[in-house]
Amino acid sequence: MVKTLHKYLFRQNIYYNFVILFSGISIYLLIDVLDRIDDFIDAKVGFGVVLKYYILKLPLIISQILPAVFLLALLLQLALMHRNREILALEACSISLKELLVFFLAYALIVCFFQLFFAEGVGVKGLRSTSLIWKEQVRKKQIAKRSLNDLWFKDGAYFIHAGKSWPAQGRGEHVKIYEVDLEANKIKSIIKAKTFTVQNGQWVLEDVELIKPETFTRAKKERLQLAIKADMKAFLATSTGLPPESLSLWELKALINKLKQSGSNVEVLQTTLYSKWSYAFSILVMTILALALSTFIKNIYLLILSGLVITFFYYALFVLGISLAQKGILPPFAGAWLGNILFIFLGSLKIVWRK
Repeated sequence: MVKTLHKYLFRQNIYYNFVILFSGISIYLLIDVLDRIDDFIDAKVGFGVVLKYYILKLPLIISQILPAVFLLALLLQLALMHRNREILALEACSISLKELLVFFLAYALIVCFFQLFFAEGVGVKGLRSTSLIWKEQVRKKQIAKRSLNDLWFKDGAYFIHAGKSWPAQGRGEHVKIYEVDLEANKIKSIIKAKTFTVQNGQWVLEDVELIKPETFTRAKKERLQLAIKADMKAFLATSTGLPPESLSLWELKALINKLKQSGSNVEVLQTTLYSKWSYAFSILVMTILALALSTFIKNIYLLILSGLVITFFYYALFVLGISLAQKGILPPFAGAWLGNILFIFLGSLKIVWRK
């Protein structure tokens, strides 16, 4: 009987999720189209570009609204079960609310992982593609031609300053490299070059001046190769205007490790990394909140209204936590998980207190 109940609950929840998801996507698209239509017209892009933009954006929209959709679907399902006396019938058959609680929490946990991999797979690719369409075809920005000025970073014993660089093209000019003896804490040599190119993990310097501070000597070279492993595109990813969210979990992790080695600040990227996990598991938070609300609100309209209000406050707290973490007021993990921790505590307290 329990197995039959689980199948019934699952089918009902999937149905309500699809109905609300379709409504949510329609509202999202309507608002977004009205907001961007003037930009598309001014850029004189064709209908095919606009259609491609929104098709690619669809996975991102789904991953963004899925937690709220899941909350509303579960609230609707529980409210209808109360209205149809199904909860009362289950209790009459000696099936406690604990059985429902366990099922929905386990089910929500599975959906959390689906949300995570969907967002980090299809969702990230869609965000990256739509960002490029928006910048290259609507805003007329060519990221491949983007240059960086006064770039400082560290790679092993080298402290590097590139006056101007084109990371996507693997070249730059007016570079100064300090080779440091880390044990003796002194500069071994200073290398100046007018231009450089990156080839197979090697920096090829042209028109080089080599200075040895210890011996007060200078030497000129036409060409010099240095084994510098730093990936220039990693710096481009944090400065082109592409949002950090356009990087997947594993890409973010690799980028953070590279930038840490170069001595760069990575708080923003760490916050983004933790927020991806936090947002995926917000579905579990929404499930706890839905179960908590259903313990004392039975009216279907009031329940849905309460769900919308809670969704608003959750998103506001989620954004606030991330903002505080990016500004260094909170640690990245604490800021990203602030909303989840608070709402899990409040929802769990209400469920336990009811018992």
